[in-house]
Amino acid sequence: MTMSRLSGTIWLCCVLAAGCANYTKPVALTEPATIGQRNFDAVWQASLDVLGDYFFRIERQDRREGLIVTEPLTSRQAWEFWRRDAVTPYDKLESTLQTIYRQVSVRAVPVEGEVNVYQAVVDANTYRSDRTELAVESVSQAYSMFMLPGGNSDPDATAVLGYERTLVGLPGYQAGVQEAAGRQLVSLGPDPDLAARIAGQINQRAAQLRGQP
Repeated sequence: MTMSRLSGTIWLCCVLAAGCANYTKPVALTEPATIGQRNFDAVWQASLDVLGDYFFRIERQDRREGLIVTEPLTSRQAWEFWRRDAVTPYDKLESTLQTIYRQVSVRAVPVEGEVNVYQAVVDANTYRSDRTELAVESVSQAYSMFMLPGGNSDPDATAVLGYERTLVGLPGYQAGVQEAAGRQLVSLGPDPDLAARIAGQINQRAAQLRGQP
């Protein structure tokens, strides 16, 4: 091979290599999560898991603010032994005799005095509907309240059980009063017992996700 041909071949290879380099997509390197990010993610995932255990449906998630807000949920009735949102005996009785709603908000916040450590701070609030509830005026109606739907023959008792217990399409979260299904939910105040229970379970599960005992 002559020198001119060798030079031409080398020049052509350089051109082709440069052309391929121009059209080669750069490889995006993913930076590893920091310790703080991993700890935050542990609290975040633990919050979603625990709220799901309580049958709450998530209404709002904002990772920038570290905030999770649930939809108002009708509270446990006396026969719903698998539910845990009504903590005290009084709460169970109250939510059985009238329709009570509970709503929970969780914030993932840094632990004061600690570096890259987060914890869940929980608020729980109770509501009742502004819709007039039917009064229980006879023994048969009271007995019918503890029967499964479909087992009633008393029209008045059926009306009690027929009260709508599920909210769909709630608007954005706001404190005090919620609007849902054409009516308002009036605040009855906080539920510190439920908030403390959920916060303890979230922080315990977050520690497990971080690999701590």
